[in-house]
Parts: sequence; structure tokens; C-alpha cells
Amino acid sequence: MRDENAPADVQHRESLMQPRRFFSVAMGQQLARVSSAGIAIRAAGAACGFLFNVVLARTLGRAGTGTVMLYLNFATMTGLVATGGMDVVGLRELSRRAGDRSRAAAMLADVLSSAVPSVLLFSIGGFAFLSLFGRSLAGSGNVWVYLICALALALTAVQKMLSDWLIALREFASSQLVFYFLNRVVSVILLLPVTTLGLGGAAATQRFISVYAAGLLVAVVYAIWRMSAHFDGHAAFPKSLPASALLRDGIACGIQNAAFVLLSLSPFLLLGALSTSSEIGLFGVSQRLVAIVILALTTISQLAMGEFSRAFGNRDFAALARSLTASVRLTLAVTIALSLPLAVFAPLWVLVFGKSFAAAAPTLTLLSIAICVQCLGMPFQAALLTTNNERLARNVTLVCATIGIVLNAVFIPSWGSRGAALGTGIGFALQSLGHAACALNVLPIRFSLALLRVVQRHPPIGVP
Repeated sequence: MRDENAPADVQHRESLMQPRRFFSVAMGQQLARVSSAGIAIRAAGAACGFLFNVVLARTLGRAGTGTVMLYLNFATMTGLVATGGMDVVGLRELSRRAGDRSRAAAMLADVLSSAVPSVLLFSIGGFAFLSLFGRSLAGSGNVWVYLICALALALTAVQKMLSDWLIALREFASSQLVFYFLNRVVSVILLLPVTTLGLGGAAATQRFISVYAAGLLVAVVYAIWRMSAHFDGHAAFPKSLPASALLRDGIACGIQNAAFVLLSLSPFLLLGALSTSSEIGLFGVSQRLVAIVILALTTISQLAMGEFSRAFGNRDFAALARSLTASVRLTLAVTIALSLPLAVFAPLWVLVFGKSFAAAAPTLTLLSIAICVQCLGMPFQAALLTTNNERLARNVTLVCATIGIVLNAVFIPSWGSRGAALGTGIGFALQSLGHAACALNVLPIRFSLALLRVVQRHPPIGVP
């Protein structure tokens, strides 16, 4: 029992001995609370997504699963580039104006003026690319599959942007419902009529992709409804010309997203070109399992970005250091809790998809180990993107993505899905560590590895 008559410093030490109090202090009370809620929402969405993938794998087998996953990963990953970087730029700028509806609406109009043309351009380009190369890479396809993928690409971009902007407006729960819950739940609900039809081949591929796109549409409609509540009477329509400063920052973020997407897509495309669709299936199910860890980690970074942006906008580097400390500690704790069981029990996890996927166990183990190395730099990447250092983050990602893609091209012909996991994992780990090194170099902060703590340091003379 706590002694109310004890000195204040003794009471403080005693309170830290209580597990809940210690967690709140060590991890950051606000970030821990919203991250826990966000991870819980994403976990529920991930469960639905996992069920979707299990049904897909057991319905279509390794080759069919590889075909669907190639199309869905193309739409999802390219959709992240189609934002034109306005997801991050919008989050950064709206976070600094969230208290003023008129200024926030004006900024939203500026962001939309760059975002809308980018989404349209990438959607048309995605359809053209699939029309030319879809069948040769995925093994099957038709014009309807390509059209639905282009729609899913556009919806993914809009979904990502709206989710980030809702975080800037402090709609944390709504943001997570939009990003990784509603679309998965709707997809699972719509699975029943798809599986009862008993279709195979191109028809089944088209139906699974259609179900996924329908889930995205529901999430986007909900996000628009939530955004409209913040701009009632303050219209935010795209301008005829985008603001040059925002466009420049958006291009830098877009290129950084593009490099990340190329690295993420390269194992699927290179497996399709240099190996077989069965190997795509093995890598695909492993990547879906590891995505559970990535979802939790990106939840922490995504929710922390608003705090990073506000602290930097106020030139409060002590607050930035505190937020980074909480983000780093949460990231490491979640990584250990989720990735180690995946690596240790990999042979059991892959059997959920069916006995034909047993060969995916080494691939899952390699990807899980890579996530452990990758985790430490993720908060620092978020800090770079929200402190007007987008171009530095872009350069690091370009170099590391190139290394990862080259390694994939070398490893895949001999080792298939395992080579893809090795090359991709090395690329992501180098990218994350590079972002950490750059953030510590350009921001007035330093990092204590022993305490997992980020603290402010005085900037050099002449640096604002």
C-alpha cells in the first residue's frame, strides 16, 4: 500500500513499481493509449484479413493464390504511390492547423489539388500496365480484372490519405477503422456468395478481387462522412493549381513511397518473371502473416506522426524527443511480442493455409527476422517525414530499395520465395537503419541505446 506521508520522490518511485503506471510513464501515456486502441482495431481487421487469405488459399491453391495476391499487392502497393505523397504532407500540415477550421479547410483544398490528379494518373497507368503485362506475370487475367484492380488502386490511395488526415484531426479511432478494419470486415462478409458459387480459374480470381474492392469502397465512404463533420460550413474543394511548396514536398514523399513500393512489389514481379506462381503463393502467405507485425508497428508510427509534426512546428524539440522515446519503446516491445512467435512457430502458422503451403516456413522465418532488424528505425522515418526532411528520407529509401531489388534478382532464380524473403528483408532493414542514422544527424536529438531513450541536444550555432 502506498504511504501518503512519504516524500514526493519516494511516492513517485513507488508509483513506477505499479505495472500500469510504469507502462504509461515509460511508453508515453497518450501514445500508449491511442496506439493500444489502434492496434486492437487493426488486430480485429487483421483477423478478418487473415480469414480472407485462408479462404483464398484453400479455395484456389498455391497457383491461384499467387495470381490473386499478385493483383491485390499491385493494386495496394501502387495505391500508396498514387497518393502523390499527399497522405504524409496532409497529415503534417493539417496537424498544425487542426484547431482552426478555416485554415484547415484551405490547406485541405491545397492538398486535394495535388492528390486528385495523382490518383487519376496512377489509376489509368495501372490499368495500362496490367493490360500489357498482367497475364504474363500472374498467369491469367482479363480486362475486367484489370479494371477492378485499377479501381482498387484508386480506392487504396484515397483510403490511405483520408486515414492519415483523420489522425491530423484527432479522429484516431475513425482513422484506424478506415485504414484496416471496415474493408476487411466487408470483404469477409461478401466471401460467402463467392465461395458458394464454386467457381475456379479467371472467374474466381475476378470475384475475389471484386470483394476486396467492395470493402475498400465502404471504408472510403465512411471516411468521407467523418471528414465532412470537421469542415461543415468550411468547404474544401481542390484548387485549379496546386501550391508549389506542397507539391515539391509531395513529390519527395511520393518518390519515397514509390521506392518502398518497388521494393515491396519486386519479389512478386520477379517471382512471376523468374520463377512460378506457386512460389508467389508461398511468398504471399508469408508476407501476409508478417503484415500483422507491420500493421502494429505502422499504427504506432502513424499515430505518433501528428505529435511529431506539432512539436516540430512549435520548435519544441524536447516534446519531439519525448514522443520519439515513447514510439521507439512501443515499437520494440510490440515487435518482440509478435515477430518471435512467427519465427519460432513458422511451420505451424503456414499450415493454416493448407498442407501445400508447408514449404513457406523458411520464408516466413526469414521475413520475421528481418522485421526485428527493421523495427528500430520506423519511428525515426516518421520523424523525418514530419519534420520537413522528406527528401532525405527519399534518398535513403531509393538507395536501400535498389539494393533490395538487386538482391532479389540475384537470389530468386536459385532460391525462389526464400531468396525473395532474404533480398526484401535486407533492403527493408537497411532502409530503416538508414532513416534512424539520418534523423539523429539532422535533428537536435540523440539516442541512448541502453535506455531506449531519445533526448534533446542543443543544435549547432547558426542552426535555427
